[in-house]
Amino acid sequence: MMFLRLFGWLLMGMAFIAASAEAVLALNTGTQSGLVAGEVWTLLSGQPLHAFTADAGTPWVSILVRMVMDLPAWLAVGLVGLSLLVVGRLGRPRPRSRAFG
Repeated sequence: MMFLRLFGWLLMGMAFIAASAEAVLALNTGTQSGLVAGEVWTLLSGQPLHAFTADAGTPWVSILVRMVMDLPAWLAVGLVGLSLLVVGRLGRPRPRSRAFG
């Protein structure tokens, strides 16, 4: 569970960096509108997104992957990081409160 929380915090930091990069891009008057998760995936993996969705098998998985990859990068990474933080927190033992302590 510690690994999940650590990885979740790492992803939340990456989401913060992606949001900061998108804010800097918004200040520029160029044609770049923002960082999309699909573009970041292509930059990091070296494979285009359509190569991944073609091997998905079922059409609803391909639709779900496409919907996630069309989100802004900070939102997609932040949602995954937040979900890992929540899952890592759920397995943590909670101290018992004593009635007569």
